[in-house]
Amino acid sequence: MPNNLNTHYIYVGATTADPFPPSLSDDENHTAHNAKDDKNFTTDVNPGDIIIWQAVGDVTSLEEIAYKTGSHLFAQIPTKQNDGTWKGVIGNFANVPKGGLIEEYDISYIVNNGMFYTQDPKLSFKK
Repeated sequence: MPNNLNTHYIYVGATTADPFPPSLSDDENHTAHNAKDDKNFTTDVNPGDIIIWQAVGDVTSLEEIAYKTGSHLFAQIPTKQNDGTWKGVIGNFANVPKGGLIEEYDISYIVNNGMFYTQDPKLSFKK
């Protein structure tokens, strides 16, 4: 899987037998396999970083990556790519408060059972 200092990959997985919550992982070795961990799942980002979300396992489609609450860290709102991944770009913020900013967002996905699910991890922009 490709990786560099400015691109972060977040993997959204589930099985037909256990579709929710999804298993989340990223290229920073964060993982989550239950509802509490998924809610606290946070990927650390910097200005200009690219975020790529990718479906794995029995997740047949990522339907939406949507801003929820927080500081709205995206300079480029996540959009679906031709290959089914989603891509967003983190903005450059001049006045980041001490402790940084946190962005909550929703990942909506479909498992091969045809059911639609949503989970809400976070992005963390450190000062």
